[in-house]
Amino acid sequence: MNGLQKHLIVIIGTLLLTSVYYILAGKPTINDGKEYLAAANNLLEYNTLYAGNLNDTLDYRMYSKRTLGYPFYLVFQHLSAATTLISSIGLVLLNFFLGIQILSSLRTKKRGYVLFAFFFTVHIPLLLHITFPLSDLLLCTIISTSVLVFYDFKNTLHSKLISLGLLWGLGLLLKPVLLPTIIFSPIAYLYFRFNKDQSSIALLFPLIVFLVGSGINYTNTDQYEYSSISTINLGQYNAKLTIAKGYGYDSAQGYVSRPEFSIPQTATEYANYKSGVNTLAASTIFENIASYITVHIAGSLKMLVDPGRFELYTYFDEPTSDGSLTELIYAQKWDQLKTNLAKRPVLLVLFTFLFLLAIVKLFLAVFSIVKLKQLSFLLIITAYFVAIAGPVGAARFMLPVSVIYLVLVCQGAETLLHFFQKSTKG
Repeated sequence: MNGLQKHLIVIIGTLLLTSVYYILAGKPTINDGKEYLAAANNLLEYNTLYAGNLNDTLDYRMYSKRTLGYPFYLVFQHLSAATTLISSIGLVLLNFFLGIQILSSLRTKKRGYVLFAFFFTVHIPLLLHITFPLSDLLLCTIISTSVLVFYDFKNTLHSKLISLGLLWGLGLLLKPVLLPTIIFSPIAYLYFRFNKDQSSIALLFPLIVFLVGSGINYTNTDQYEYSSISTINLGQYNAKLTIAKGYGYDSAQGYVSRPEFSIPQTATEYANYKSGVNTLAASTIFENIASYITVHIAGSLKMLVDPGRFELYTYFDEPTSDGSLTELIYAQKWDQLKTNLAKRPVLLVLFTFLFLLAIVKLFLAVFSIVKLKQLSFLLIITAYFVAIAGPVGAARFMLPVSVIYLVLVCQGAETLLHFFQKSTKG
């Protein structure tokens, strides 16, 4: 039995144990997951995309907060927790093989495969995600597949463009994190049409998804937007963390209690909410631009070394309401930070191990830049996710690119080992 087979058995065993504990201990409560399930149920029962209870007082943000892709995925699994769990296990295993295939396309040496298998095996946050009804694991599969398509030299350029365009659009259907990339949809189409004399209408699929999705939201909210999550994140994360950095933790809590953040219950209130929060958040960021830049850069770095506190605490049903670690860090409340972590000693030990492992991975990944020409596509995608989710800086926002990040780690390790071997021989 070779190294890959041993690691695969360990991965399957870990997934099964994770599933058994999840079934016996009960489902962890995740607000995002509840919203996805509500959106799927409303699609099935009322033909309406709404991430809440339609029989309660309406929150107009919920009409567009969760995009169509993942609720639709849940509907096709009959909203069954068991079916979703099984399919999520399948997605993790599929991502393992996708990573192996990407390494093969990059002509990686045997030790690179073993290293990838090891890091994948101990990538606890990814393995725990099989129990979370979230879209990140599915988006990870789409991104890993896209990278494999890009590096597949057997297919023609035209077939690659079709596949990449469709996968790009599917990714946007799953999460609005890809929304800023739609500007490149018509640019890519025109570039390949006039410079390469080949193109595909599939490259316009992301733009079509945006236009149609925004149109559907307009019929519900009178606002032509793809997702309300952009406004929510700008105010309740980006601007709030800027306040935490500049004025302290308590000021940040008070900031999001302002009237601008009141829940909009009508279309008119939602228009005022959107305008008010965007204006307030933008002015807050520009007036404290130094704090925001610090928060954004620090968040990007934190995302790379975050051991997965959200996944660990959520899976073991530990409360996270006693304070955001990110806000405590920016507010420099070190004693409270230490107290919060020390409350769960077992998790703290696992947390520390994964943190040290994340530092090792980051160190190795840096050396992949040496292969910039070969790895540019992987580096650009990874850098995009690190930059776009910067202020929050949580490992869960890194999860969609976690597999290709491990590929970069293995490529960096290979570069480093080659350097030492060359130095020894020299």
